[in-house]
Amino acid sequence: MGTGGIARLVCGRWSKWIVLGLWVVVLVLAVPLAGKLTGVEKNDNSAWLPSGAEATQVADLQKQFSPDDIAPAIIVYERSGGITAADQAKATADAAAFAKVPGVSGQITGPIPAEDKAALSTIVPIKIDANGWEKIATVVDDLKAAAGPGRAGCRST
Repeated sequence: MGTGGIARLVCGRWSKWIVLGLWVVVLVLAVPLAGKLTGVEKNDNSAWLPSGAEATQVADLQKQFSPDDIAPAIIVYERSGGITAADQAKATADAAAFAKVPGVSGQITGPIPAEDKAALSTIVPIKIDANGWEKIATVVDDLKAAAGPGRAGCRST
């Protein structure tokens, strides 16, 4: 059977529908398995480097300082004319309120003044639990609600 014979076999009146059906069956079987790939893949740099390499040792040490299950939310308060004492007090009170928001885990850092004194930033660690990244949006909305409206001339983002 030559190349023309194979083409006639695949493109015949009924065989083209059989080939299409086989591809549909393959897709139906393969799609559920594709979701399981994320559980077995290793994308970190240390997976590709020798265990004694300095870069691998640094990557292992880095995990102590930034756990995989924490995502930082950064709240910034800014005023074009410079942050006032009232802005500083609000940012400090908001930091205390952020600690009570469900999903916040660990120590809140800040408010930290910017070098130009026109902004403050607060870093809030959000725990990534079994619900994954979808829950982060809810926690961020709760953080925005806890911050409330900004003072006149001061904007929080």
